[in-house]
Amino acid sequence: MAERQTRQLEVLVLHTEREGSSPSTDADLHEIANNAAQSVTQLDITEQEIYQYLSRVALGQEKLDDVFAAEGIATVPLFATANLLLTFCPHEKEWWEYLDQIWDATEVADRTNLTVLPALMIRARRSVSSAGGSSRAVG
Repeated sequence: MAERQTRQLEVLVLHTEREGSSPSTDADLHEIANNAAQSVTQLDITEQEIYQYLSRVALGQEKLDDVFAAEGIATVPLFATANLLLTFCPHEKEWWEYLDQIWDATEVADRTNLTVLPALMIRARRSVSSAGGSSRAVG
């Protein structure tokens, strides 16, 4: 279950990156954690816990139980994911629609041969450029 939540969070962060706010630096991850900690969920999770989860587990190489005490292993991924989901959910979607989109993307990513990754990255960059006002067609 935690592995699936981690994959979903990776897709959420990648979606955020696609939307123009690339979480490529430590400061960006802190900003994402800060925004998520202020979510309307009012769940018992701090900005620091969200940051640690993002930087060390979801986007890092550490295992959840190496980063958090036993009582945080179940709640941190769940609460962080809920806060991130509600914080970054597009206004035109309900949170469950956005979660479905993330699950669909995760399933597609799991089935995708990694040799197509460079082409997908080029397509994503073109798509972002096109959405930003470029007249270049993307297909």
